[in-house]
This record gives sequence, structure tokens and C-alpha cells, in this order.
Amino acid sequence: RIATPEGLQPGDALVTIRYRPHPQFRISGNDLHTDYAIELREAVLGTHVTLETPGGSVPLTIPEWAGASGGIAVAGRGMPTAGGKRGDLYVHLRVMLPEAPDERLITLMRNQRKAIYV
Repeated sequence: RIATPEGLQPGDALVTIRYRPHPQFRISGNDLHTDYAIELREAVLGTHVTLETPGGSVPLTIPEWAGASGGIAVAGRGMPTAGGKRGDLYVHLRVMLPEAPDERLITLMRNQRKAIYV
């Protein structure tokens, strides 16, 4: 008699799958998470971009003030489920400032800080 883990019968295969972390995507259950850098202008005004995913390119609309909410969910672009469906892809937006200081932006932010809100 061969000892088997609980629930397995002699002749059943026990398979362990290991994967290396992807440099761009993180897995959480059947959902994928990724970070996407956008410029301050795009976060404020919104934009349309093409996002590369493991399943191919996806057009993505980034709405106005998108950086305030932190992210966008793309349904059905995650990992496959046992039932044949797919999890979701969560795009976490990272608002990037210009590399060089922009005097107009600095002036705008200083004026906003001094503004009186009623």
C-alpha cells in the first residue's frame, strides 16, 4: 500500500507549478496588477493610451483626475480561472512630475496654496 496525501488516489498526479515574478505584472488570485506612469497633465485632463498586457494590447481611457482615484480596472484581462473566465487587470496610476522644474507649474501650485477657499 502506498501512502498518498489526503484526497488523492494511487495513480493521481500531484503537480506543483512555480513561476517567476514578472517585472511588470503582479498576481493576486486571478487578478493582475500593474503600475502605469502618467504625466501630471494626463492625470488632470485625461488621455487615451494603449496598454501592453500579457494577452495583447488594450486601449485604455484615463479619465480626468484619474490620479486621485489611484487606478483603473480592466475586466477580463487577468489570469484564467478554473471556470474558463478570466480575472481582472488593475492598472495603478503613478503620476510623474516633469524631470526638470517647470516654473509655470511651480507658480500655479504656489498660487493655489495661497488661494482662499470659501
